[in-house]
Amino acid sequence: MLLVGLFQSRLGPDGTALAWCVAIGICAVWTAFAWWRGYRLFKAFTLRRDRQFDRRDKFALGSDYSRSESATKARQRRKSAPPKAR
Repeated sequence: MLLVGLFQSRLGPDGTALAWCVAIGICAVWTAFAWWRGYRLFKAFTLRRDRQFDRRDKFALGSDYSRSESATKARQRRKSAPPKAR
């Protein structure tokens, strides 16, 4: 809003549309950055928790579940496995 007011006072009523376009553009870039950063933090946190599960937490479970693996490890195993022949 401050940016729009600054442009409007300097450029007159015709500059208001330009000011809104600039303000919306800046907000869009900031929002995209915030979402990207949040996604990266989420992925890093998930990877760290999965590694902790594989190293330590799964052994605190019952004996039936101690052979389990994290979702990340299972996904990596499926990706590295050769494709099945049909």
